[in-house]
Amino acid sequence: MNTTPSTSSSTQTLNASSITDRRIRTILLALVVLTVVLRMGAVFALNSYTHPNPMEHKGIAIALLRGEGFAFNEFSYYGPSSVQSPPYPVLLATLYTIFGTDTRASYIAAMLINSLAAGATTWIVFQLARRLGAAPWIALGAAALYCIWPTQIYAVTVAQAISLITLTTVAVMWLFYVSVDTRKLTPWLAYGFLGCLGALTEPVLLPFMALSGLLILFWPRLPWPIRIRNAMVLFFTAVLVIGPWSYRNWRVHEKFVPVKNTVWVNIWKGANPYATGTDRLPMTDEVRKRLEEMRDQDRRNPDFDAARQYDMLTSEQRLELDGQPEVIREQIFRRWARQWIKENPREFIELSIGRLVKTLWIEWDNPKGERIYQISRTLLLIGSAVGIIIAIRRRIRLVIPLLVVGSGLLTYTITITAARFALPYEPLQIILSSLAIAWALSRFIPSIRKEAVVKP
Repeated sequence: MNTTPSTSSSTQTLNASSITDRRIRTILLALVVLTVVLRMGAVFALNSYTHPNPMEHKGIAIALLRGEGFAFNEFSYYGPSSVQSPPYPVLLATLYTIFGTDTRASYIAAMLINSLAAGATTWIVFQLARRLGAAPWIALGAAALYCIWPTQIYAVTVAQAISLITLTTVAVMWLFYVSVDTRKLTPWLAYGFLGCLGALTEPVLLPFMALSGLLILFWPRLPWPIRIRNAMVLFFTAVLVIGPWSYRNWRVHEKFVPVKNTVWVNIWKGANPYATGTDRLPMTDEVRKRLEEMRDQDRRNPDFDAARQYDMLTSEQRLELDGQPEVIREQIFRRWARQWIKENPREFIELSIGRLVKTLWIEWDNPKGERIYQISRTLLLIGSAVGIIIAIRRRIRLVIPLLVVGSGLLTYTITITAARFALPYEPLQIILSSLAIAWALSRFIPSIRKEAVVKP
């Protein structure tokens, strides 16, 4: 007679769990849709397609359509280029083919792709938070914050790869843990492919991907056959995804260039007499005053935001650079940067500290850094600082996320930074901030205290 109540109770518990899971899936799906809607709304509200800022991607995409190969024109030299890597210029060339070269329709399509990538990121933010050890409602909170976060919304309003890089960065963190937890091959294959594709798009991910190939060999509680299998899979995935581009670079440049041929030019931009830590020059008081009178749409005008480090090159320096291929220009910038750093070690250290601060907080020489951007970055910095303390106390695993972020921060600190460089790391900051918010709520609502975090 005792069996029936027990079975009934078990069934009710199972049904309650199913309802909860169903609600979570419904809310998460709604957040994914809302993510896309909000971002496309921002695209049309700001008329972003009129000032898409495709950087070097546009010139390379046009060269591809003309049948001239992966080429770029700079310093009076037009030829094979590695100033950017293939994924985004090829995507832009495809959109130009479908919707017309340099048309509004092509850029709206590019920003729609960015928005869809952001929608996928919302879903992965939830999955990553759960995999790290957060309770379901905290993970949903993180997904909701990512959905509405201003800097992440703004990120899709340019024809650039930053939203796709953010997606791959978050996916890499999540898939690594899925793979080592389940010991299955499929998530590791996805990890290797997306990670290498992300590194091909943005080389700052490359050091971590290389490190993870060694790290997996020493991952605790993982059988040796799986460790060796994963290391080999990652190696061959890198050869298949990045190898062809590296081989092409060796053929056209006669030099080993893994991804981009811009290491020393970026170091020079951050280490010269006019360096600010970014590619921009310092904003004058007159410019700041004009900004206060401008609408957000006007701040996006590239004609207004045009002053760059290249503008400060002397006539003699330009003469030395003109007509030289990229590899020769890299050697010239290498000589200039090393000489300046040798003669100004203290200034270089100060600039490096400034770059770290600008990456973690705000790029204050960016005319598009309006107040909402400053507030968003400040809140994330405070929230993630509190969240990381809570995560350590709760033994939430952060090894992989911190290695991903740490390797990126180190790269930007010693080379150059920009406002967009911090965007791929904001989802992790949002997760940590959600932990901080949960902790704060638990101080006032005791009933949720025990449900705030679960151990992985």
